[in-house]
Amino acid sequence: MITLITTIILLALSLFAAPYLIVGSELQVSVVKGALVGVNYDQTVYEEEGETDYTLQVGLIFILFTLTWTK
Repeated sequence: MITLITTIILLALSLFAAPYLIVGSELQVSVVKGALVGVNYDQTVYEEEGETDYTLQVGLIFILFTLTWTK
């Protein structure tokens, strides 16, 4: 359990560097009314435009980090 929490914390901290590494990405930090722990990864493919939208979310109890980018 401690290893999982440590991994999620390290992933959240690495998200702060992501906007500098992924061109066109956006990082949002939100406060959650409740407790949330976990990771969510999603991609949406738009075949007509030839683009893919990516979303990576990391929840750390009361804070939610959301990283979005398009390729």
